[in-house]
Amino acid sequence: MPYVGGIETTRRIRLLEYENGWAPVPIIGLTASMVEDGRPTIQGYDECRAAGMEYLGMKPISRVNIRFYLEAFVYSQSKGKTSRS
Repeated sequence: MPYVGGIETTRRIRLLEYENGWAPVPIIGLTASMVEDGRPTIQGYDECRAAGMEYLGMKPISRVNIRFYLEAFVYSQSKGKTSRS
């Protein structure tokens, strides 16, 4: 993102949702910069979750990854479990 990073964008979206009483939309963060040994760093993961992201994925992204994230989200919703529960 050229002017605002994903974490700040997520914070702004969550604030808008809160201020307007809107239901939260799922946000999946994608990163290539917070990775060590092929896995997101704990600090990067925690920062993304604290901003309100449901999942943190790694770039490059593939259709398989997108499907995995969406299926995991749908499954968690069907069990009544949200990312902020």
